[in-house]
Amino acid sequence: MRITSFIDKLFEKNKGFFKIYKKIETGKHILAKPKITDINLDGELETIITTTEGNIYVYNLEGEKLWEHNTKEIISEEESMFIDQQTGFGITSQPLIEDINGDGKKEIIFGTEYGKIYALNSEGKILWTLNTNSSIRSSPCFANGKIMIGSKDKYIYIITPNGQIDQKIFIGHPTESTPTYDNEKIFIGNDEGELKCFNTQGQEIWTYKTKGKITSQPIILKKLSEKIILLSSTDNNLHAISLDGDQLWKYKTEGSIYSEPIISDLDEDGIIEIIIGSCDNKIHVLTENGIKKWAYETNFWVVPSAVTTDINLDGKKEIIAGSYDTNIYVLSGSGEFNFDFVPGISGIVMQESNFSDLPNRDPGKTEGQNLYQIETKDIITGITGTRKQIIATTKNGNILLLRYTPQ
Repeated sequence: MRITSFIDKLFEKNKGFFKIYKKIETGKHILAKPKITDINLDGELETIITTTEGNIYVYNLEGEKLWEHNTKEIISEEESMFIDQQTGFGITSQPLIEDINGDGKKEIIFGTEYGKIYALNSEGKILWTLNTNSSIRSSPCFANGKIMIGSKDKYIYIITPNGQIDQKIFIGHPTESTPTYDNEKIFIGNDEGELKCFNTQGQEIWTYKTKGKITSQPIILKKLSEKIILLSSTDNNLHAISLDGDQLWKYKTEGSIYSEPIISDLDEDGIIEIIIGSCDNKIHVLTENGIKKWAYETNFWVVPSAVTTDINLDGKKEIIAGSYDTNIYVLSGSGEFNFDFVPGISGIVMQESNFSDLPNRDPGKTEGQNLYQIETKDIITGITGTRKQIIATTKNGNILLLRYTPQ
């Protein structure tokens, strides 16, 4: 490669623009990640948003509202003494959207701060409700023909598609973690930092203990010859655990980790990478064995999970992440190699009477490369997207639609 081509490549500028093209102000507060799916099976994707005031909003990808539902109920005077009328019926977790009853239409299932579980049809009509004994901040999962959801009342509820309790599993402590089901086993974290494994009869098989709270869903990573569990904890670590409950490795950050990691083959070499955000203000990219590849530092906590896609259509994946510093970052999936010195040149220029050791060591390291950065003036609480569009939500109730436009 000619030197001029090499230099041009190093300093190549991004062509095009990544920007907010529409902002929707709900006037509410949003803590949960938005969800994109074809809810009514019309071939078009919709975005589902929940609020801490108890609203479910459904929009098309152009930002037009299709319908909304509110969970606020009329309660007795005695009940009102114990419930915050503003947020007591709020939804703080992502809903499950699945055809749970096999009728060819998707249903929406979620829990509220009031402790009630709702099932809505694709048009927002209530199919059934079910009461638990405490707040629900766990997202449901659907597996083995049943809905599974955790509650702050220390139970996992196993529910039939028509809203009947099939089983309650006592987990010992309140939970905000979403259950994961794999091979006849149920995995869930709790507020005491325990990851518990149960069989489908509700019998505990093992417990793995961290030193912090677990608010995220355990993620199953499928490697060539095995499956492992990836678990975030507020003890600052990402834990890798075998299906038998043994620690395989852990990756330490300098801040709490609240959300689950993202698994993606960033450089499309057939080997996956792990992406996590941390309250050390950084986005970390690891190998599948927990070795740091690179990190990128923002100006405040990175709490919501990132998303990966080829947003600028250059044939390479990018990482799109939101930070509590009110910015949305688009990072190169492969990072950027920064030279500490130029091999074969610095060693000659800098050499003294003895031989320099510079040519014998790595001439630099890979670091995070920021391709685009969008200031939103509000804390980012959730981010998701497709190849053509990113949707972000903010604490103060804004829904941001972002797209890349070629120059």
